[in-house]
Amino acid sequence: MIRLQLRLRGRTEEAFGHLVDMLRGAPKEIVLDGLALLHFAAQEASVGRKIGSLDPKNGEFRAVAIMSLQALGARQSPEASVAPAAQRTKAATA
Repeated sequence: MIRLQLRLRGRTEEAFGHLVDMLRGAPKEIVLDGLALLHFAAQEASVGRKIGSLDPKNGEFRAVAIMSLQALGARQSPEASVAPAAQRTKAATA
């Protein structure tokens, strides 16, 4: 078991407070949700995918710029940047 104790200040404290208010959740649940989201993002970045937000109205995509995810994606070789399922799909259509 890992026990965490955080001290937030300034803008980070304000941002966390805003999330608690906006999501109407307990601080613990918001931290756990954030970890789950970061875990998903790290898995996707590890196979070369971009994480972001897509505007369905105009197709605009805005990528998340988090240094740890960018570094993870940069460590991947060109072959590893395609997900195994995508590799199977390409092979099946060839």
